[in-house]
Amino acid sequence: FDSLNRVELIASLEKEFHLKISEQEFAKIVTIKDLTKTVEKLINDPSSRRERTAEKSQKINVWKTLLQTNPATSMLEKISLTPTFMAKTVTALSIGLLWVFFKLFFKFKFYDTDHLPQNGPYMICPNHVSFLDAFFISVALPKKIRLQTFFLGYTGYFEAPMIRSIVKLWRIIPIDPALRLIDAMQATSYVLRNKKIVGLFPEARRSIDGTVQSFKQGAGILAKELNVDIIPAYIKGAFEAWPRTSRFPKAHRIEVRFGKPCSSGELKVIGLTLGAKTDYEAITLGLREKIQALSKI
Repeated sequence: FDSLNRVELIASLEKEFHLKISEQEFAKIVTIKDLTKTVEKLINDPSSRRERTAEKSQKINVWKTLLQTNPATSMLEKISLTPTFMAKTVTALSIGLLWVFFKLFFKFKFYDTDHLPQNGPYMICPNHVSFLDAFFISVALPKKIRLQTFFLGYTGYFEAPMIRSIVKLWRIIPIDPALRLIDAMQATSYVLRNKKIVGLFPEARRSIDGTVQSFKQGAGILAKELNVDIIPAYIKGAFEAWPRTSRFPKAHRIEVRFGKPCSSGELKVIGLTLGAKTDYEAITLGLREKIQALSKI
């Protein structure tokens, strides 16, 4: 029962009982007993009730509604859609230093950047094996595309005051998918609806053995509901360079390869042939197949 399922359950309970339910409070629920107690408490709390409205009986599209809603103001303050002079300068200096380091230490190469459209909206979805994956993708991107691209990053990595002050310049959206998944999805949707590009790791965590792991359905939900293409990408050699079991990286050749843009419809067809039961699952499975294919080139 993952975070995406939790959001759908919250929306269903809110609709059924006419309540306002906090995602943070809901994250504390472990058992069915916890669930019933929480709902009972909210029903008896006047501040948690919302006005009853005439709602249609058919099933609502939870994600379509949520993704058309802007994130909280606190999240919007962390997103700058137009890069400032300072952001451009910080990006240029950072990428320049990383490019030199990657070339010398990893013999870094990248391929097929011509597959990347010059303008958004679309998502770039790579495999995920090391701490440096987002930086490998960023260095490989052409300058114009790089300045339009936002990456999602776990909040815990950006708590240090010095880092926290420049994440906006780096176009990193700090999120906690375990406790604030709705904010994360709405922030991603906000960037895409403003015709920008999002770098998103469908595995949601680093691979334990270097192989492509199972995917969360977030990318599939965003692709379908916002009708945006996905660029599959594969990072080769990063696991050997810095597996999650190692404290420090070691020299190893790293390559990044970008695939061609894929529509949600194209990925859905592939996923359905693999036994997917829903559109979101089909798109997700189709994307994983595309990334797997890139790993064999």
